[in-house]
Amino acid sequence: MNRYAPQRAGFSFVLAMMLFVVARVGVLILAYFGSAIAPVSFIDASPITLLDVFPAQYWAWQPGYWLTPGHLILMLSWPLIMVSGRMLGRANAALISLMAWSIVGAALGFVLVKFGPLFTVSPLPPDEITAVFVLVMIVVEFLAWRGFVGFSPGPADAVIGAIVYSILFNALTYWLDPQQALPRLVVQTLIFGLGTIIIAYPLSLVVRQRIAR
Repeated sequence: MNRYAPQRAGFSFVLAMMLFVVARVGVLILAYFGSAIAPVSFIDASPITLLDVFPAQYWAWQPGYWLTPGHLILMLSWPLIMVSGRMLGRANAALISLMAWSIVGAALGFVLVKFGPLFTVSPLPPDEITAVFVLVMIVVEFLAWRGFVGFSPGPADAVIGAIVYSILFNALTYWLDPQQALPRLVVQTLIFGLGTIIIAYPLSLVVRQRIAR
């Protein structure tokens, strides 16, 4: 049974919903400011070159060519979906995602309308990239709510979600840089998959202990 099942809805249930919404919004905001897209940021968005181990002629395989703190922060999205689904149920996890994206969309719309003329560079990537990102996130989140494996979202679903996101996003943006498309797809999938494993499985153990209480 979910830790905060709908039939036991009360203050703790509503609080848990709000905390997950805040967490999801926080991850999206921090991922944005941790990327190279944001015109200004309070996070150092410099490329992460720690994992660059290939010779110079294989530059396209270097994670540092694209990897920023924002990518690492974004990986928290799928474990959060997994945890919200296990604790609150699939329908509430879907509602949390809908509320989070609505808040981000409304805030972004307000900023663009109110302060748009003040930006000397666009605060968003090209429209096609923005559309692909949102589309892929929605598709992966929908699949994650349903659970890729089993009847209740688990760590495997979070990992599969990260991998599916990486594959779909890179496949749909192939036209941007065909020379780097395959290396980026392979390297990003490995990093997102392994990173999510490191995050999701310990979180799953914590959630399982809380549900068992």
